[in-house]
Amino acid sequence: MLIFWYLPGEAIMGLAKRSFSGWMRVVASVWIGISLFIGVSYGAALLGIRWIVLPVMILFAIGGIVHLRKSWKHLRKDWSGPHWFLILFAILFSLTVTTSGWMINGSMVLKGVNAVDGIWNLALIEELVHTFPPEHPAIAGIPLRGYHFLYNLFVADFSRLTGISTIGLHFHFIPIVMSFLLVYGLYALAVRLTKGTRHAAWATFFALAGGSFAFVLPIFFGKSVSLDDALGITQPFSLLVSPSFVLSLLSIIYTWIFLDEYDKQPSWIWGTLIGAFAGLAVGMKVYAGMILLPTTGWFVLVRLVTKKDWVSIGVAGIAAAVTAGVFLPLNASYGFLRYQPLWPPHRVMQGVLDFTQWELKRQTLEAMGARLGLFKLEVIALAIFIFGNLGTRLIGLMGLFLLKKKSVSIIFSFLIIGSLVSFILPMFFLQPIGAFNMIQFFWYFLVFMGLLAGWGWSLLLEKAAISWRIVLSIVMIAVTVPSAAEKVMTFVGRPTYFIAKEEIEFYNQLRSVGRPGDVVLEVPVIDRYSPAEISGWFYRSTPRVAAFSGKRTFFGSEVVQFPYDEWIHPRVKLLNTFLLGEAEALKALQILQEKYSIDFIVIPKGVQPWFIGKPWLCFIFGNEYAAIYQMCELPE
Repeated sequence: MLIFWYLPGEAIMGLAKRSFSGWMRVVASVWIGISLFIGVSYGAALLGIRWIVLPVMILFAIGGIVHLRKSWKHLRKDWSGPHWFLILFAILFSLTVTTSGWMINGSMVLKGVNAVDGIWNLALIEELVHTFPPEHPAIAGIPLRGYHFLYNLFVADFSRLTGISTIGLHFHFIPIVMSFLLVYGLYALAVRLTKGTRHAAWATFFALAGGSFAFVLPIFFGKSVSLDDALGITQPFSLLVSPSFVLSLLSIIYTWIFLDEYDKQPSWIWGTLIGAFAGLAVGMKVYAGMILLPTTGWFVLVRLVTKKDWVSIGVAGIAAAVTAGVFLPLNASYGFLRYQPLWPPHRVMQGVLDFTQWELKRQTLEAMGARLGLFKLEVIALAIFIFGNLGTRLIGLMGLFLLKKKSVSIIFSFLIIGSLVSFILPMFFLQPIGAFNMIQFFWYFLVFMGLLAGWGWSLLLEKAAISWRIVLSIVMIAVTVPSAAEKVMTFVGRPTYFIAKEEIEFYNQLRSVGRPGDVVLEVPVIDRYSPAEISGWFYRSTPRVAAFSGKRTFFGSEVVQFPYDEWIHPRVKLLNTFLLGEAEALKALQILQEKYSIDFIVIPKGVQPWFIGKPWLCFIFGNEYAAIYQMCELPE
């Protein structure tokens, strides 16, 4: 971390003559170093010169060492802050991921969605360790386009250069680093927003620990629900299970901090770096780019109008250019956003709140042509969705009416613009592939609203007597944290999902033979071979082989939604023909090897396909989980 992140960040700090001090200088330098590492990794991969990442980062690290003598005076001062709160908060926030990936008696612990999302992220990281541009790790030969993979490339290159395992990085080291960067980044942004440490602490608390009013459903309606996402939006305390999202959120937070710094101390070098790093956000999560570009544009407009700062146009121009350079080369033509107004509240009313018979009432009123009644019903659904998900943040937001005009800063305007973008777009549009993933856009909205709500709540507390402040604070925390507390207990105390010792042994053996990226054909475990049965097996499968062996698979599914029907239909037909062992089986095998480059066949324990013992299939390894066979030669 010191060589690849912190010291390069210090070098850039020195180059741009920034005077951040104390802990703020440390976290800012680490984030700048990470952004530089990601930018260099992506640029080098795109140009096919990945070897250059190491010398470039070492060169910047040397620059950081040279600059340390000058920066020492800044590092020594301004270490004040509620560190006990921030450190504890960061550790608790990291538990949703760091409790997974451990080995116990030879088996691997995977908790919650880490048993699904985590495996997909590992599979893509392993793919990017040895290949760029990536193929779909579970469907060999399919280029992976239209997907935000800069997080995975970041971990892959860090693993490649340091030798640290991808499992250790993804589940342990990187989550801890991102948790601390996020908590301290939110606090730093809040200090600049509110100009007060108490206000900033409350803002940080609400930004990450804020919860919905979902806890009223089991109390008043007897509904057993997840307090985390029952009302349609996952609450912020579990966001780390989506590392790409958290990385993109970090990009937004630190870009806003750096823009505020530019506003105080403008510099064309600093502006250039801000624009370049902001442009990377679209490769972390495209939604982040859709937030950063308008806020950066707004900043430039304000500078032009108030300061006649024509140089600031370069910030927006560079951000737009880098965004295009990240987004366009590996973009996919999946289509544009589809207009679907108010689909999120509809989904909630038709799902968790179906007991209200809202959908039946809507259909009835629609059949009657009762437009006013329909309008009232839509307003009710929208109000439940907004107010229910905001939860106690609503009370805090009311406190913003106590703000004085002079308290409204450029960061306040960033939060308002970011909130509007992250609320309006997902409320009225669906994306063409993985349509309902658009709900993730609302995650930014809750974080931004949390920052503002925490400030408002702190302003309200200042109006109360000191004795009442303690009581009100305890009550507010008690009704705010149920979602966060449930999530922590889910990952700390719930039954653990294990990958058994025998399965881990199998993956280790598979990794040790052949080359990274070799293609593995898994024989499905199904009652009978037919296109329908094989398709069903595909959608139930996971990319475990790719995640834990570094190989690709011929045929495997995962959590991300792609246009699978057009990808897998010919493979289903071909695999079915091969597995049936009839007249066309050998011809199908030839196609599998020549067109799809099958190198290994994995046969699960207890499965007895017709081709076991054939001379063109060489046994490599077998245990209680599965057997590995290598394709020796093409059959005649």
